[in-house]
Amino acid sequence: MTDPLTAPAPPDTERPEERQRFTRRSVLIAAKLCIDDHMADCDVIDLSAGGAKVAVRKRFPANAKICLLIDDYQFHGQIAWRDGDNLGLQFSEDPELVAPAIPEILNRKLDGRERRKYTRSAVLWFGELYGGVRRSKCEIQNISAGGAKLQVTGNFPVGMTVLFRSVRFGEFKAEVVWQDRESGTIGISFLEDPARTAEILEKSLPSIRQDDP
Repeated sequence: MTDPLTAPAPPDTERPEERQRFTRRSVLIAAKLCIDDHMADCDVIDLSAGGAKVAVRKRFPANAKICLLIDDYQFHGQIAWRDGDNLGLQFSEDPELVAPAIPEILNRKLDGRERRKYTRSAVLWFGELYGGVRRSKCEIQNISAGGAKLQVTGNFPVGMTVLFRSVRFGEFKAEVVWQDRESGTIGISFLEDPARTAEILEKSLPSIRQDDP
């Protein structure tokens, strides 16, 4: 019999009818996961109006009813799958009600109100950004193991998956999570493991490190 706690993860957490309507956003933000009177710290890896993927060390049973707390937002639902420390959550709220909260959560992460797990360092580096058929040289204004702020030319819309390159660290796959077209700046969130990203960046920027809790 297959152990529901270690069963392979399905490709995503949304119901088929939701998958076409809602975009999954890579976020990498700190949150708390509650089941009954038990609470555990977790990292939200991606988020959509239908559900979320989170990383949590505490073992919770499959199909358990949960509440995900992100700042002053709370989302109810259940555990849809588990793969190691990663859980797929399926929300029970109406996706039309959840959807407006996602841009606000992203904005809070990017304006500094969300606690960053890794030090963000101001730099003046240069690189290149590739997204679809678009290519732009970019100025790297700040960077952390979770993402970077870039000055670019051209339109790189929110939600676009990009390849970010620099001679200082090679290349990272990332997602555009905010865009200020007036100033030509964008924020990208790395899709790599932050621990691995920090290790690579540390060779060029020793101040990149995980903050103490």
